Amino acid sequence: ALDLLDRPTSAADRSMRLERLELASGLLPALMQVLDIRDVLDSLSEISKQALAHDILTLSLLDDDLTHVTIEARSGSAPQLGGTFPQPYPPAIVRAWKFDIVDDHLRHPLERDRPATQAGSRSSIRVPLRLGDRVIGGLGFMSLECATYSSADVEIALRLADFITVTLSHQRLAERARHTDELRARAANLELLDDLLN
Repeated sequence: ALDLLDRPTSAADRSMRLERLELASGLLPALMQVLDIRDVLDSLSEISKQALAHDILTLSLLDDDLTHVTIEARSGSAPQLGGTFPQPYPPAIVRAWKFDIVDDHLRHPLERDRPATQAGSRSSIRVPLRLGDRVIGGLGFMSLECATYSSADVEIALRLADFITVTLSHQRLAERARHTDELRARAANLELLDDLLN
C-alpha cells in the first residue's frame, strides 16, 4: 500500500486530471439560472458525464439527525429511486464522510438492499454535500457495471458536488425569502383584518 501511495503522478495523469476538472466546470453555466435543481438533474447528469462517466446520478438530502436520507432527485426514470428511507451508516460516520467507492453493491452488506442497487446500480462513487461543516446530503454517481470508479475519480466528484452545493444553497435562500414574504403578507392581512374589526 505504501508503494501505491508514494507513487508519483505521471505527467499524463496530471494532464488528464486537469482536463477532467475543466470538463466538470462545464456544469457551471447550466447551474447559473437554476432555482430548483430537481427540475434539471437529467441535463446536469448529461453535462457531468463528460467529466465523470455514470449511468445514474442521484441527489440525496439527509435529515438533521443524519438517520434518514431522502432522494430529492435522480437522473433517468427508475421509479424505485425515490422517497425517504433509513440511513444505514451511523451518524458519526456520516459526519466524517469524505467519499466512498463501492465496487460491487451486491456484495456489500449495507448496499445490496438499497434502492440504487435494486434499480440496477452495481458500483458507485458518492461524495457529501456540505454547507459549512455540516453534511446535508450526498451526490452519487452510479454505474451498471462493477468496479467502475477509482481514487482518480474522487477529486472530480468532489468538484461536481461543490457546484451542486452552491446551487442548493441558493435554492434554500430563495425558498427562505419566499417563505418570509408569505409570512409578511399574512401578517399584513391580519393587521388589516384587525383594523376592519376595530
